[in-house]
Amino acid sequence: MPVGTAREAYDDLAPDYDLLTADYPYERWLAALAALARSHGLEGRDVLDVACGTGKSFLPLLQRGWRVVGCDISSAMLGVAAAKAPGVRLVQADMRSLGRLGDFDLVTCLDDALNYVLQPRELEAALAGIRRNLRPRGVRARPDHGPRRRLPRLAWRDGVFARAGRAGAGDGGRLRSGR
Repeated sequence: MPVGTAREAYDDLAPDYDLLTADYPYERWLAALAALARSHGLEGRDVLDVACGTGKSFLPLLQRGWRVVGCDISSAMLGVAAAKAPGVRLVQADMRSLGRLGDFDLVTCLDDALNYVLQPRELEAALAGIRRNLRPRGVRARPDHGPRRRLPRLAWRDGVFARAGRAGAGDGGRLRSGR
């Protein structure tokens, strides 16, 4: 999807996004994701939430004491997130050209964000940007819904690759992992 199209769509959607996702069980998803990451040796509490939107996907971690940085392509979505979490560093960024924002123990990219990355080279670039922000032995997590893709090896080279299913998708939102 062209950059302008995604940014414009989510800028328009920002005021109503939380209403549209009101039934998403982020607290349950993030609790399970954090437990899975810890079971794979994660020790730190620094998290980068790629495509953080209005902050709903990082608030449960923030409330549990994690240090959060969020990034999103939409300035309007980041504006909503900033109102909810004034102390969180939020950066406007396109995941397909994600620069280094820091060293993180956990990088999340939840909901359907990766489904907007349609070209294999752009997907590789997005995953490389995510990898660039992981500490050694860090954990990268993404949901397992939407089209199946063959992910480049770099996505889990030094860390654990975790997939979280959407609640009600037949697996109750359970997490699965693999090396």
